Amino acid sequence: SQAVQTEEQLTRFRGQLDQLVADAEARIADAEAKIAGFETSALEAGGASAAGNRFAIARLRAAVETGAPYSDVISTMEGVPPELADHARTGIPTLHALRQEFPSAARAALAASRSISGEGTVGDRIVTFLRHATNARSLTPREGDSADAILSRAEAHVAEGDLPAALAELDSLPGAPRAAIAGWVAKAEFRLAVLGAIDVLAGGMN
Repeated sequence: SQAVQTEEQLTRFRGQLDQLVADAEARIADAEAKIAGFETSALEAGGASAAGNRFAIARLRAAVETGAPYSDVISTMEGVPPELADHARTGIPTLHALRQEFPSAARAALAASRSISGEGTVGDRIVTFLRHATNARSLTPREGDSADAILSRAEAHVAEGDLPAALAELDSLPGAPRAAIAGWVAKAEFRLAVLGAIDVLAGGMN
């Protein structure tokens, strides 16, 4: 009868509708699984990249401390500052080397600052002569603005590893001693520039 046919049609329609819903749900579930997989892969890749960056920065810092070349480390990096690239094949002055070289540089600066003067007492002239002849200098920090006092304070900062403070002291030297110690100053400034460049590079990778 007509009623029976209508009921059968409704049943078939419900079945088709249920199948469509089931197919749609399956496709949605499959899409969600793929998205989750992509997100996991991206996170894993990001984690691996971050770990690689941290390792590269650690290798750079180690090279700076030992004075070793580091061209192989920066060869895979992007955006390497010129301060790092310029001496990648030779390495940079270590803090230990700067400490070792400072006494001779200070003696040269002190010699450039001294002149034998006929002024003062006999005792003053004798002390001045002996200091000039032996190039004696203060080995403990002294107050004052003489070249000897400035160099004594700078050397104390170098011994402590505080290169910025040492350079600030040396910057107050007058022309002749400042020129005499310019080579050491350039090395110290370059070391600080490289350390700063590594910090900038590390910050950009975070």
